[in-house]
Amino acid sequence: MKNPNISSKSDWMRNYWRPAMAIVYMVIVLFDFFIAPILWSLLQYYGGGDLMLQWNPLTLISGGLFHTAMGIVLGVSAFTRGQEKIQQIKQSNKYNNDDSVVMDKDNEQNSEEFDFDMKD
Repeated sequence: MKNPNISSKSDWMRNYWRPAMAIVYMVIVLFDFFIAPILWSLLQYYGGGDLMLQWNPLTLISGGLFHTAMGIVLGVSAFTRGQEKIQQIKQSNKYNNDDSVVMDKDNEQNSEEFDFDMKD
């Protein structure tokens, strides 16, 4: 018998690593382009009175390689997740063609009744 605590932890990591990566990337971008420049300017203004140096984003130091790598990771993971969902839909047996035919026959009978009333 499997330990339910172990499987739930591995399921969490397997299922939610993509959103976790996106949230981490969002926090890094918010810090590097919004929070840090404001704090840097406030520190200079209240520290010495002059705004001498401009904030240099840390993630752009290597020519934006960090953003390129994160974009590739998030893009490929979104693509593979979409492919996984497509395979799950193809393999599921939720959609039964026989049921849809029966429902269509019922709808045809009902529509004939309404057509008769609408001809007046």
